[in-house]
Amino acid sequence: MEVIIILTALTKDGEIFIPAHYSRDSLKMMRQNVFNCAECRETLILKVGSIKIPHFAHHQNTVCAQSFSEGESEDHLSGKIQLYDFLQSKKVTCNLEPFIFEIKQRPDILIFTDNIKVALEYQCSKIPPSIIRKRNKGYTQVHIKPLWVLKTPNPLDFPPQQIGSMKISAFQTELLYHSMNGKVLITYCPQTKSFSYISNLLHLYSNHFIVKVNRLPMTMQTWPLAMVKTITEHEFQTYLKLYQDKRMKRLKNLYLYNRKGIQSSFLQVCYKWRINPINLPLFIGVPSYGADAFDKHACEWQLQWIDFLLGNSLMLDTITDQHYRYFLLVHRWKDPNRLVMRIKALKAYVAILLECLDIPEQLHPESTCNYTKMHKLLYNQFLAKGAEN
Repeated sequence: MEVIIILTALTKDGEIFIPAHYSRDSLKMMRQNVFNCAECRETLILKVGSIKIPHFAHHQNTVCAQSFSEGESEDHLSGKIQLYDFLQSKKVTCNLEPFIFEIKQRPDILIFTDNIKVALEYQCSKIPPSIIRKRNKGYTQVHIKPLWVLKTPNPLDFPPQQIGSMKISAFQTELLYHSMNGKVLITYCPQTKSFSYISNLLHLYSNHFIVKVNRLPMTMQTWPLAMVKTITEHEFQTYLKLYQDKRMKRLKNLYLYNRKGIQSSFLQVCYKWRINPINLPLFIGVPSYGADAFDKHACEWQLQWIDFLLGNSLMLDTITDQHYRYFLLVHRWKDPNRLVMRIKALKAYVAILLECLDIPEQLHPESTCNYTKMHKLLYNQFLAKGAEN
């Protein structure tokens, strides 16, 4: 059984004591002092080793100890101490590892602001999304706002440039912070003492996104935490160029390495249209609003959507909600948890086509499109998506 690591204790005078704030030599002289658990009031053992950060431990695995995390990494211990010290330096009232009795949860740091309490969780290991949702639900029940800060991923996981593509797992997606400028993944590295912000997410397919990465040293951080701005129209052009490159790569993969072969519904439509997938018009596979409601790349579900409209002789300005629902049902995309989002994504795409196709009422693969206008509309939709989040 792993030792339960506790970072704070009460002195005999009832004051909070954090051993990480003292030198190892000083702590060794304090080993005879009495320290008690802030939760169960049992006497604790002061651990001052040469490897792990100084900490406390129970004499035995008590019921109280079950609320503490087992096997915490050195990064996790160092990171939450550094984040706690940072908040203290900003004169922010906060407690390290407090136990919230009503929900039996122990956030890494509980922050007290004028209007609301914030539970800061510094997450260094991957945990199931269901656990994250459960913890968030607990905090919400007692009117505490959760704030997840992820340990900064390996540098190789980041794009080589400030704007680039990267994978964001389902686990990481659960930790996204909803700011005024859209969703952002906040990370912290205890070695470099710096924050990284992964923001302005533009969906490619599955768990692949185009993102913008900003780095901020702790010395320049603020409380409330600094937030990134939405990308400029000029930066969005960089997004679009990268998106088009990734779109072409995806189309080539769907054409040359599709495991389903002739059974692929995507390729079946291309064969029916007598068109090579890499020659699909650019208005099929655009990053319209809400495209991340589909796991597939936009070129796949948008191709299926246009084929559905053509097959049913539907014009863009005559589509009803029933048509949207029927299309999703036919293609087995009627996930009840994503139905509303997918209908919104389809409507946003239709809005783009209505505005940008030269003759929208005559929709077909050879239709001509005003792409300059489309890019402006896509940027506006991108901003709207961020504001909604």
